[in-house]
Amino acid sequence: MREIESACLTGAKASLDYAGFVPAPQLHMLIDAWDQPYVGYVETREYYEGADAVSAIGALALLPAAVCATRVMLVWEEADVRASLWGPGDHPNGLVAVAATLTSHTVCWNPFVLHLDRTTRNGLPAVRAEWGRRAVLPGAPLPPVMQHVLSSWRDLTTDLEQEVDFETVLRALMNDGYRVHLVDPTRPRQ
Repeated sequence: MREIESACLTGAKASLDYAGFVPAPQLHMLIDAWDQPYVGYVETREYYEGADAVSAIGALALLPAAVCATRVMLVWEEADVRASLWGPGDHPNGLVAVAATLTSHTVCWNPFVLHLDRTTRNGLPAVRAEWGRRAVLPGAPLPPVMQHVLSSWRDLTTDLEQEVDFETVLRALMNDGYRVHLVDPTRPRQ
């Protein structure tokens, strides 16, 4: 899971440095019974502040349930998600990576401070992130929407009476604008 967090952190740094954007909330899936356990990831569709953000983020639970993922990593930028849920404010910046199993989770907090630096060729200020020290917090509280994602994934995955069809879920998410990246799309379930 540390490799996934590291790749997400590298991507976030590049995105911030290049265009001043933070990554969309995303969920990475693993199936421990596979030789190569990494299945892929799903990123949220674009969303509006408030209830639409809750709905868009909440749907991240569907694909890992459909593939019967045994572990997931939920990743988001804290200030962006808080502003999406509760409006503008003095929210802390940080890339959050939650490594979760079917029974527990660990929060990895990667804080940063944004600085406006030089002016780019198009006249806009460039953004530079100053990264702080990573903190690892086993079992730390999560924002309600993120706790809901993990709870929904766990419930759907362990509910033997409810069959979640991978193809139907995949098609619905992609039609709604979610970005899905699978290592091997021909092998969706264990």
